[in-house]
Amino acid sequence: MIEKLIKKYFDKYKIEYNASMLESFVKYAKHLKETNEHINLTSIIEDEDIVIKHFLDSAVIYKRVAPFAKIVDIGSGAGLPAIPLKILRPDLDILMVEATKKKVNFLNSAIDLLGLDKITAIQERAENIGRLDKYREQYDICTARAFAPLRELVEYLAPFVAVGGKIIAYKGPDVENEIKEAKNALKLLNLKILDVEKLELEDNARTIVYIQKVSALNDRYPRSHKRITTSPL
Repeated sequence: MIEKLIKKYFDKYKIEYNASMLESFVKYAKHLKETNEHINLTSIIEDEDIVIKHFLDSAVIYKRVAPFAKIVDIGSGAGLPAIPLKILRPDLDILMVEATKKKVNFLNSAIDLLGLDKITAIQERAENIGRLDKYREQYDICTARAFAPLRELVEYLAPFVAVGGKIIAYKGPDVENEIKEAKNALKLLNLKILDVEKLELEDNARTIVYIQKVSALNDRYPRSHKRITTSPL
């Protein structure tokens, strides 16, 4: 039963939760599995894997986020890490950005099902809205679970972060080469790495890279998706 699995692993890794939060995670898991039968949201469908590789994985940063932080989650997909963070931290104000309409529909249905407030989902591409005043340098934190190499990822994310704010990038176990390759991108985007946190979550090895924005971004960034991917900084 997924409720027991959530208790087991959250307790083991000292994730604090109450009965209401537990109920929300159970509802979210059920909704995710049911929707995934019709829409490809995730390849992770077994209960234990959902708890470890989605919920626990998303939750590991929840104590490192300041109270009432304004967060933008890029490439939210099935709502990860945004929805688990919101369940555990109701104080957070979160925007989920996802390019696929079907996934945005799922995100909105999950928000409604769980009765969450101060969290919204929009269908947009990061490189497009990162240039708009409404979103540019408006957030304390920008999160993303790895969808691109770090040198490309930071160009998508940096435009959203206010000066002094942070990028929190969820990466795999081996990021040393990615960090080396991203050295020039970090410099051009006025970013610096604050911490690289290695985690072993059962059989799920994870690295969280914390990056701070030191000063305002040059207007030339972000470039187009094609330029970012074919000519990374």
